[in-house]
Amino acid sequence: MYPVHPDDLKTIWECHDCGRKFFYYSDIAYHVRELRHSKVVSRDYSRKIRDAVFVRRNISLSFKIEGSRSTLDVECKYYPSTEAIVYASVSYSDKKLQRMIEGKPEMMGKVDRYLRELFRGQALKGKSS
Repeated sequence: MYPVHPDDLKTIWECHDCGRKFFYYSDIAYHVRELRHSKVVSRDYSRKIRDAVFVRRNISLSFKIEGSRSTLDVECKYYPSTEAIVYASVSYSDKKLQRMIEGKPEMMGKVDRYLRELFRGQALKGKSS
């Protein structure tokens, strides 16, 4: 059993790989994990603008610091119409990486730009297929 996600009942989740729709984030998370479907789009009904389409992703970025690997895990929503990224959670594998990113505004900007480029690339790839 999965815990209730804060976005439950505020969104309708749709799997673009098979077209199924879900009302609970836990259901779509199970669907994505079990069927390996990766493109999920939602309609966010909690925002003032109805039908704001977004894509929710869990992204893991790997960094090499002083010869060892560190990981940044990000859960976020990407709104293609405005290219806005809303961060739901951010976690670091170690404190060195956290200091390196959060302690330098330019590094935070680089991570944000990199994630935005990932989303843009996925959107373009999705349009061409």
